[in-house]
Amino acid sequence: MDLNFSLTLPDELYRELIDSCRERSCSPKQFAAESLEIALASSRLPRVAIGPQGARLGTRDIVDAEPVGYLIHFPDYT
Repeated sequence: MDLNFSLTLPDELYRELIDSCRERSCSPKQFAAESLEIALASSRLPRVAIGPQGARLGTRDIVDAEPVGYLIHFPDYT
């Protein structure tokens, strides 16, 4: 579903939006959509404590899913 709207921001907030988009390599439209998604999701989870860094937008970086301390070793039965 597409939701189209316009937004008028003060100059300082607009510059902050553009800087945030550059940091995350995303468009203002994507930033706004993800910010709205974060706000709506947090209202659905009232019992979840907010982390010390607050909500974060997703990044394009791929994180290794398996920590080094938890490698799985299979025994050699040959």
